[in-house]
Amino acid sequence: MTGPAHHAGMHDLPSGRIGVLIVRLWIEPNHETGLRARITQTMDTRVTGQSVAVAASVDDVCAAVKQWVDAFADPRADRHRASRRNMTPTRGRSSAG
Repeated sequence: MTGPAHHAGMHDLPSGRIGVLIVRLWIEPNHETGLRARITQTMDTRVTGQSVAVAASVDDVCAAVKQWVDAFADPRADRHRASRRNMTPTRGRSSAG
């Protein structure tokens, strides 16, 4: 959570890349741990495609979130995605990665 000092700037939309990570959690009955997660993610909402991961423990969910944030924050990754956006897609290939 961000404090009041950061809240005022949260209404300004950034002009650059925006990523989205959605973690859907549920408990499955009749299982020892029962925790399940579906993690849907995209590194750049301007690019079509998303990836989905699953997890069955708190540690796995936290590791997936950390890995995604690390990848999103990596400045080299932004340049790589920018170069991919400028490429002509190959017929029959998907950009769901």
